[in-house]
Amino acid sequence: MKLKCLFLLLLLGISFCVHAQKRPVILEKQLEIIRKEPDNGDALKFLCQYYLNKGDYSKTITYAEIRKNVADKTKNPLLQLYSYIYQAQAQMMSGREKIAKKNLNLSLELATKLNNDSTLCSVYGSLGLYSANIETDYYRAIRWLYKGIQLAQQNNFQQQYALLLGNLANIYYLKRYSRYPIRIRML
Repeated sequence: MKLKCLFLLLLLGISFCVHAQKRPVILEKQLEIIRKEPDNGDALKFLCQYYLNKGDYSKTITYAEIRKNVADKTKNPLLQLYSYIYQAQAQMMSGREKIAKKNLNLSLELATKLNNDSTLCSVYGSLGLYSANIETDYYRAIRWLYKGIQLAQQNNFQQQYALLLGNLANIYYLKRYSRYPIRIRML
C-alpha cells in the first residue's frame, strides 16, 4: 500500500514538473509566427513585452534589436521607437545604465519628432523609472511621470494613465523609504 502511494505521488510530481516546464501556448504561437515571418512587428512586440515582464532581459534586448532592424529595413519609425523603449527598460534592469539612457534619449527625440502622444506617455514613464531606479532622483522621476499622466489624461489613454499612476505610487513609496533601494520596472 505504501509503495502504491509513493508511486502515485511520484507520478503526480513528474506530471506537474513536466507541465511547469512547458511554454505558454501564446508564446509558442508568436515564436512560430516569427519563424515564418521574421519581420512581423506585432509578434516581435509581444516577445519583447513577454520577456521583459518575465525578467529575461537578454531575450528582451535580442528581440528589440531584431525589431529595430525590421524598423530600419521597412523605414517604420514607430517600430524603431518601441525598440528603443524595450531595449532601454531591459538594459536599465540589467545594469547597463549608460546604454539605457542613450536609448531613452533616442526614444524621447523620436517620439517628440513624431508628435505621438501615446508613445510619449511610454517614454515619460520610462524616463521616470530611470530617474528613480538609476539616478535615485525621485523628484525628477515624479516630474517625468506627471508629464506622462497629464498627456494620458488629455488624450484619454486610460491604460497608460493607470500604469503611470501605479508607477507614481511606487515612486512616492520609494521616496519615503529611500534608504532601501528597490528597482521597479514599467508595470
